[in-house]
Amino acid sequence: MIRLNRPGGRMCAVLSLSALAILTSPSLCTAQPAKSTPTETAAPRAEIVVEHASHLHQDLVTGSVTATGNVVVEFTDPTDNSITTLTTPDFAYNAVTGIATSVGPVRIQRSEGTFLGDHMVYNVKTREGSVDNAIVETDYFRMRGKKITAKADGSYELFDGTFTTCIHAHPDYLVKAHTLTVTPGKVILARDVTFYAGSTRLITLPSYKISLHSGGGAPTPLPGYNTTDGIFVQVHRTPILNQHQNLDLNLRLNFRHLPTGDISYEQDIAGTAKDIAPPSDLLYGANNPLRSTMSELNPPIYSDYAANDFNLQFSPRTTAYALIQNREYVYNRSYNNLVISRFPEVGIRVSNILGHNPPASAPPDTRILGSAEGALQRIPGAPLLLNARASFGYLREDPTGAQAGRLALRLRAASQPFLIGRRISFRVAATGWLNMYTTGSIYNILSPEAEIDYVPTRTSRFAAAYRYLSAAGRTPFLFDRRDVRNDLRLMYQVGGPWAFGIQSFIDLDHSRAYDGELAVLRNFDCMQVGISYRLRSKQINLIFNLLPPTAARERQLPIPESVKR
Repeated sequence: MIRLNRPGGRMCAVLSLSALAILTSPSLCTAQPAKSTPTETAAPRAEIVVEHASHLHQDLVTGSVTATGNVVVEFTDPTDNSITTLTTPDFAYNAVTGIATSVGPVRIQRSEGTFLGDHMVYNVKTREGSVDNAIVETDYFRMRGKKITAKADGSYELFDGTFTTCIHAHPDYLVKAHTLTVTPGKVILARDVTFYAGSTRLITLPSYKISLHSGGGAPTPLPGYNTTDGIFVQVHRTPILNQHQNLDLNLRLNFRHLPTGDISYEQDIAGTAKDIAPPSDLLYGANNPLRSTMSELNPPIYSDYAANDFNLQFSPRTTAYALIQNREYVYNRSYNNLVISRFPEVGIRVSNILGHNPPASAPPDTRILGSAEGALQRIPGAPLLLNARASFGYLREDPTGAQAGRLALRLRAASQPFLIGRRISFRVAATGWLNMYTTGSIYNILSPEAEIDYVPTRTSRFAAAYRYLSAAGRTPFLFDRRDVRNDLRLMYQVGGPWAFGIQSFIDLDHSRAYDGELAVLRNFDCMQVGISYRLRSKQINLIFNLLPPTAARERQLPIPESVKR
């Protein structure tokens, strides 16, 4: 259906795709559309409203419309009632084919952003179209190219153009691509890609994916060092990345061994929110199997940034996963040379069992950027956080040479933060590990813990966390055996354009610090670079992350003078 409005009540017309009525009464210019037949009512019809035009003409036989001179058109999508506003000097609509065209400077305002271009063709029936010499500005990204096409599934494809999540006139990073497909709110897939840091060309890749929820890791291989591998080059790729799937490849190329690293696959099978980030909770737990629950709840620490593992997710979801590893370093507080190979390990993870998804109108969670205030905020929709995991795999540990099949069960529970004043919070948690081995033994660990956080400013945080680990049974491995009985963690971090963090880990039974971490970061608008050092493993990591875009940053795109009303 198309409704043509003229301001001031001088003339208006209502046109359906099957019937036509001309209404000349001023009082009807904003009235309801003409009555439809039962057949028309059964199938929702698109509606186009010409809100303003200097000259307007409609063909009463075909139902086609042409308008010139500061034309403003509104298109209402019948599937979701979303409104698209078109501003252009020249507009034409063919009611038979459903094709709308516009010549000259075009501005298209949609819920997901603003499109500018020279020429537009759009089919309101198939929801497909294109804009030439287009610029797209959204709350989450900016791109421009020779042509941008809209597909029926709601995605966009850009040809011979550029993309960035930066909002500055001179972006911190830029992606040039031959083709680039954007699925709004989900993922960016680019092919024939060249990365630029500022104006410096970094690397050319056949393809690259960026999550609009969790950002992306370093597009370039990064050097590093640890005592297990020596000097290495870290390579990270994500061939599959969408809202419910994640395939990660992490390799370290070094001179001591065959390539070390892992391949992980995660697939949601139930209970995910509409706009949840892709599943990505596997690797850090595998490489730090005795990590405390408090470490997972808090705002990101700098080792998380080094591993590109900084997206907090509290929505309920059930995820199946598989993991293959070759001589992957495992963090342990008693031994510093343990590596694990998995051939493979498969499992299922259930997150936030007692919670429910926040309403669609809830504001986005900006704690993903590392705000210290995250330590004071409650997890929405849950009396307490309860996560469970079960897995089975065949594992080999080196240098001990121990190997066995293992059925592993893990349960984590954490309270909401108790506020003590305006800037201090207190939280308690407990973690249980139960492992059964093909060697016939059983081993379990129970670990209650507590943490207090002090947030003197929005960007700074002091934290002190204590946990006690009790163990029973026997395990053939060292990596999943209790390492420290009474564990104290002290942390101080400061955010901002320049950020730093320091952590100290203390074994209270022996009154000594067994590990420490120091990191320095430079935070740009949409990119993060830095360096971190881990004392125990003598590990040095270079940090380079494309930060996840957020809608919190205001983005304004001016209307060209030629298409202003």
